[in-house]
Amino acid sequence: MEVHLATIIGVIRSVDVSSIKVNYLVEDSTGCMSCVHWIDAEDHSYKPLKNRSCVKIIGHIKSLQDGKKNLMIYSAQYLEDLNEITSHMLEVALIPLKSEKMKTVTQSDNYAKMQLESNYGTESGVNNTSVAGSGASGDAAKIMQVIRVSVLLQLTAYN
Repeated sequence: MEVHLATIIGVIRSVDVSSIKVNYLVEDSTGCMSCVHWIDAEDHSYKPLKNRSCVKIIGHIKSLQDGKKNLMIYSAQYLEDLNEITSHMLEVALIPLKSEKMKTVTQSDNYAKMQLESNYGTESGVNNTSVAGSGASGDAAKIMQVIRVSVLLQLTAYN
């Protein structure tokens, strides 16, 4: 499945301002991504985000001719609460889990799909693998493992 819309939370590593666009290089726990914010040439009130600041960026992923990808920014804002990082990590961990569950539901079973979407996390079928010492199993164990790895990566990225 190809992703087109993305939200990233990271640290701005560079800012390049021109008259019609602002290029940002944003680093998160997965690496660096080039982000482009097109601005109206007549809008002199736009203030670019500052270098070395924690930001949340929502945009459209665009593939360039050289094979690289960049994010065309729809919304860019400073992080106001560091809990947004934890929330984002949980959302990132949930997406593949939800996608796996959705694959098990047939296309013709719309009622089951709606139930799965509205009650995700209360479904049965949780396996018995657990994260050592946590007591969590199944999807919860997967999420806890992602959080532990991500927290370590985030600590090194934001320091």
